[in-house]
Amino acid sequence: MGGQVRSEKDSVETLDWSRVDGATGPVFVENAKQGDTLIVEILDISIEKKGVMVTIPKQGVLPKRRFKPLTKIVEICEDRLCFDSAVWLRANPMIGTIGVTPTASIRTGSLGRHGGNMDIKDLTISPKLYLPVFVDGALFARVGSRLVSYFLLGRVQRLTYRLTSVNESS
Repeated sequence: MGGQVRSEKDSVETLDWSRVDGATGPVFVENAKQGDTLIVEILDISIEKKGVMVTIPKQGVLPKRRFKPLTKIVEICEDRLCFDSAVWLRANPMIGTIGVTPTASIRTGSLGRHGGNMDIKDLTISPKLYLPVFVDGALFARVGSRLVSYFLLGRVQRLTYRLTSVNESS
């Protein structure tokens, strides 16, 4: 949320959406050339101890259900999201937004061949992500993590990854 939500009194209605999904980077990848493929391997994800959950009317899995926006600060206890002592969900850290610089200027959260706001629950530790390289150096960037689909519940404190550029002709 771009650091805009600090308490449960902060409403999604007052967010500056241009600050949401801001990327960290870019990281210049040595020897990555336009036309290559960048292989991204997620080695480790460390998340902060608190996360933010917002519900947004007319969005997500219940677009027709009427409700007011809600902001909830959630404690992250080891491998669980702890809503209170009796209610918790297992955490599944994943990367929400990740990608390379495309040839045209677009919003970070836009989804496309460059990557973007993918929110793929399987993009966690171990899997490899293959991205086309559009500019020399690839200019790799990533954003925080998501822990439960559609709710931003955690931010990456530290992400360890390996980037490998593969030339299609080799």
